[in-house]
Amino acid sequence: MSGTEIFLAVVLLVALPLRFVLDIANLASPKSNFDAAYAILFFVAGVAMVVTSTASYWGYIALGISAWFIFSFLNKRKKSQPSGNQENT
Repeated sequence: MSGTEIFLAVVLLVALPLRFVLDIANLASPKSNFDAAYAILFFVAGVAMVVTSTASYWGYIALGISAWFIFSFLNKRKKSQPSGNQENT
């Protein structure tokens, strides 16, 4: 096995259990926000796949999913912050 294959295997061995743990945690606490964790997970997997083979479209799909989760995280964070225009009465 080459170094890249070993790296990809390690990512998969870490990423898949982490994905299951995050899904179970999300079921236990549905109001929690795991978008940032999913973004990191898909980013690492996508980079590993693109490094292995730049012709692999799965790596680009994973990077696109990562970008979507980052956008979702930032959008939810923006909505949860109170507006500065409120008056204290």
